[in-house]
Amino acid sequence: MKLAESDVFRSLFTPELTRLSQLFERHGFEIRIAGGAVRDLLMGTRPSDVDFATDATPTQMKEIFEREQIRMLNKRGEEHGTVTCRINGRENFEVTTLRVDVLDLTINSLFLGLDGFIYDYTGGIEDIKQRRIIFVGDPIQRLQEDYLRIFRYFRFFGRFSKLDAPHEQKNLEAIVRCRDGLKGVSGERIWMELHQILVGRSTTLSALFANSEDVNKFQSLCKCSNLEKSLCEDDCRAEGRGERRAGESVVVSPLHFEPNLREGRWNEGTDQTRVCGTDEIWGTDAKMRGEIEQWEVPPMPVGGFDLIAVNVPKGPKIKIALRYLFNIWKQTDLCLSKELLEHLNLDEIDKMEIPTGGNEKVKKTKQKRRHSPAKR
Repeated sequence: MKLAESDVFRSLFTPELTRLSQLFERHGFEIRIAGGAVRDLLMGTRPSDVDFATDATPTQMKEIFEREQIRMLNKRGEEHGTVTCRINGRENFEVTTLRVDVLDLTINSLFLGLDGFIYDYTGGIEDIKQRRIIFVGDPIQRLQEDYLRIFRYFRFFGRFSKLDAPHEQKNLEAIVRCRDGLKGVSGERIWMELHQILVGRSTTLSALFANSEDVNKFQSLCKCSNLEKSLCEDDCRAEGRGERRAGESVVVSPLHFEPNLREGRWNEGTDQTRVCGTDEIWGTDAKMRGEIEQWEVPPMPVGGFDLIAVNVPKGPKIKIALRYLFNIWKQTDLCLSKELLEHLNLDEIDKMEIPTGGNEKVKKTKQKRRHSPAKR
């Protein structure tokens, strides 16, 4: 199967990607788009992030980039087989040595050659068509490789499956057998996955909290933010007043709908993010409900590593620059991606004071690190 005629696919080909492809080809290696980006392209969506896989080892990739005088970033990823390079001083690429043990779900295990040909070794194309969430090979073995895949399974099931689709029995049986493995996973890592489930279209997990005591226990285990804790408490109060229908949640999805609510995700404590009784809106406005369910929260497209790569000094200036760019990003209705860096004015950054507290304090956005082509 080929995607060469897809406008979305062709739009990925920047001069930087073309140069990256030529580098690997010239040195006798192959490079392909991998994982979630291929899935998104097949579904007609432009991927927010594109990962690459290659048959070159990290050592061989480093030799190529050093020989071609290509800058490399984030060397901590090398232990996971990932090398990050910056081409033409404009675009970063994460390239990972292909490993079988990082393939988790069939829909995330596709590869796409830069000629548009799709490599499907696990039946992922058909599973995307049927909206099935299937583990690659033995589900128990996949879960034992990484117990967080239990949450990833439910995240992708909630995101891609048909609304009335049943779970595959073998998947549920494997999850039950492997659930004790989660005891060795940190609460912070668990919360990262749970949070992504909650901001999806299916937020039934929020119904697990019967009262504020449950919410407090959850926060102590998973280290969620005070804002997220307060939203869970609002949900409990709404349930107590009978404002929520069985099987529906009122917590997270509406939080990201209007621009002022999106802003509240970054400025914790803002009153307008105290969403309560949203089920009443869902019950009276089907159009709004549909828009809420389809809207996906965009991540901040620029992080600390991007700023360092364009010569912003490490330290407090990074925090100032992130705040500066975030305000610009909000003004564009969260539409800009990496071109947000083009709005960076180092002279303006030098004039700005380091925030010391109060309402000026802004949480630093962390650069998302992806260590394998199948992580997404």
